[in-house]
Amino acid sequence: MKPIFNIFFAIAFVISVSVSVSVSVSAQTRAIGAKSLILDDGAGNTTTLLAAPGVSGTLTLPASGTLLTTGTTSSITSLGTIGTGTWQASIIGPAYGGTGINTSATPAGSILYTNGTGTWTTLAPGANTNVLTLAGGVPTWAAGGGGGFTNPMTTKGDIIYEDATPAPAGLAIGTTNQVLTVSAGGVPSWASTQSVVTHNYTHTTSSSNTIASTADILVYDGSATSITWTLPTASSFGTGHILYVYNNTTGATISSTFNAGNNSDEISNPNLGGYFSGTPATYSNTATLTILISDGSSKWFINQ
Repeated sequence: MKPIFNIFFAIAFVISVSVSVSVSVSAQTRAIGAKSLILDDGAGNTTTLLAAPGVSGTLTLPASGTLLTTGTTSSITSLGTIGTGTWQASIIGPAYGGTGINTSATPAGSILYTNGTGTWTTLAPGANTNVLTLAGGVPTWAAGGGGGFTNPMTTKGDIIYEDATPAPAGLAIGTTNQVLTVSAGGVPSWASTQSVVTHNYTHTTSSSNTIASTADILVYDGSATSITWTLPTASSFGTGHILYVYNNTTGATISSTFNAGNNSDEISNPNLGGYFSGTPATYSNTATLTILISDGSSKWFINQ
């Protein structure tokens, strides 16, 4: 008669595992002596499959259900859960939820990854500031900052902007109270909050004066009571250029006569109406301060 089932169960060392098999035989109990495994074929025939000295116990084969040992089973519950013990078997392969590799000596900071279908391996830690990237489709470490740009800023308060290359460029910090503006080249630049205006000042004691085209302020403090001012041509001044003529005398009334710079220029006082023309045009007053404004072409306007 053939045995109803064949079981190869080697107790070569103490291991806390649960082995479940389904059997359909009448309950049989046979003594296990000296680490022996006895197989009962259900007809009272027994066969010793493994014999080794040192440990004894009882193997109970229930009519059906779970195969249990009645020896030391404190680490195995009736549900087959491993409660205590240490796993000391072969490495579990990927097909059974493992990695297939021994990582017990893997350095701290290593990374576990697959380098092929179902094949696991580890990547050793990189150096400080390294970044994780891909090379050949697998993880690898590389120096940080790759693909970036060199910082053009060197001092606190510097500004970075895009130049015409295009490339990043730096603008050094400006001085106190400067404002950020755009230069003629179309890039940021610092400028003062107020434009500095330079005036050309002319002081004279002569009663007859020809005004230069660069003049802005003219002051007379001589003793004459009649003064002649010959204006430059209006076209030699920019549009809106202002000329200040001041008679700095006390007591006497000074009569000022303003002659146009050429025979085609005109002088106008909006307060009096119309233009004063001639060859050249002439305008006279006794004001202490006379303000003349050029139209940049052919006319002087009096404002007093």
